[in-house]
Amino acid sequence: MVSSNDLYFAYLTYSAVQGRWAPPAQSAKISRQQWQIDARLLFRRYFHLWRTAFDFFTMKAKIIVTPKKAVLDPQGKTVQTALEHMGYRGVKAVHVGKYLEIELDGTDKEAARQQLNEAAHKFLSNPVIEDYKLEIE
Repeated sequence: MVSSNDLYFAYLTYSAVQGRWAPPAQSAKISRQQWQIDARLLFRRYFHLWRTAFDFFTMKAKIIVTPKKAVLDPQGKTVQTALEHMGYRGVKAVHVGKYLEIELDGTDKEAARQQLNEAAHKFLSNPVIEDYKLEIE
């Protein structure tokens, strides 16, 4: 359970100007070494809370790249034959592709979709022989 005193202490002991943890006022009767240990423990204890607060501004994109239906897929054919040899009957076709998950910063889905469509078309897939499907969460 997060107490308000712990958060207040963590807030007061972090110096945004210096970009590092600053020691408490001299009136506090703790040694510098003890303060450093306390600051590390507080940081480790509450870092996940600060990190999850910023997860609101991230998106996840899923890209599935598969060979086009008209293109011969030798890897898919090999998997289909292996499945039949293992006793799995009724497998009509197998298509082997790629699955990518990309984490993005920001909240603008349309801008992200436009950039990822361009990347998928130019780099992540071969548009002559592969199709791709893009989903953004």
